[in-house]
Amino acid sequence: MTENQEKELFFILGKLVNGMSVVQSGLSAVQSDLSAVQSDLSEVHSDLTDIKAKLSEHSVKLDKHDLKLDRLDSKIDSIAIQVMENDKRHTARIEAVERSVEDLGREIH
Repeated sequence: MTENQEKELFFILGKLVNGMSVVQSGLSAVQSDLSAVQSDLSEVHSDLTDIKAKLSEHSVKLDKHDLKLDRLDSKIDSIAIQVMENDKRHTARIEAVERSVEDLGREIH
């Protein structure tokens, strides 16, 4: 190998070493960024787990309230039916009393 070839070889090796240094530096930066992203993802996962638990609690409460509303609707329907039946009976009684009063009025005159 000639002296010029050796110089060229050392020059190329220097460039390779320098390039490897740049690559390693970039790799370190990527690893650091990846670590930060993993940490952020872990926090997001934890937040999502908390949100899921709260949603589950609210879902249970909503189911209980729905059940109470269903019971309330049923009671209101029952009361409405009872009021209508009572109204029919009272109307019939009032009509019967009115007829009796009319009959009594006719007997008196």
